[in-house]
Amino acid sequence: MNKHRWLVMGAVLALLVGLVYIQFRTLRTFQWSALSAAFGSIRWPRILLAIVLIYGAYIARAFRWSVFLRTTKPATPTEMMPAQFIGFTAVALLGRLGEFVRPYLVARRKQLKFTSQLGVYAVERVFDEIFRCYSVRKHANCRRRQRYAGVNKPKNRNCDKSS
Repeated sequence: MNKHRWLVMGAVLALLVGLVYIQFRTLRTFQWSALSAAFGSIRWPRILLAIVLIYGAYIARAFRWSVFLRTTKPATPTEMMPAQFIGFTAVALLGRLGEFVRPYLVARRKQLKFTSQLGVYAVERVFDEIFRCYSVRKHANCRRRQRYAGVNKPKNRNCDKSS
């Protein structure tokens, strides 16, 4: 290995040693009883529901992306799942710059142009915004009906199914 690579590896190792030192120093003053109390107050059914909804959204997006690709190169939703997971992980790590990872991965796996997948991504965002506007409107209508009816808490959390 060359000198530059050894220097980079040494810097990374020094950084890791520093982080481990900070972690152990912090753990000495950590309040384990507070953590235990916090875990005791967790509503596990809600956590499970959230996990199911998150993975359901991943599956729905993979299905939607495969429908958008149907005219160029057919793909199954299971082929799109890795791009979904990697893409959303990139968003979590890199912020908005990570949004381009998913179209890039799909373009690379399906041997398509990156720009065509940016177009698919843009159409997907339009559908996301339409759904978001519909959801906000439905929620606002539900609250407005409750306010006019003088209802503080709705008996049915979904308000009225007809709106």
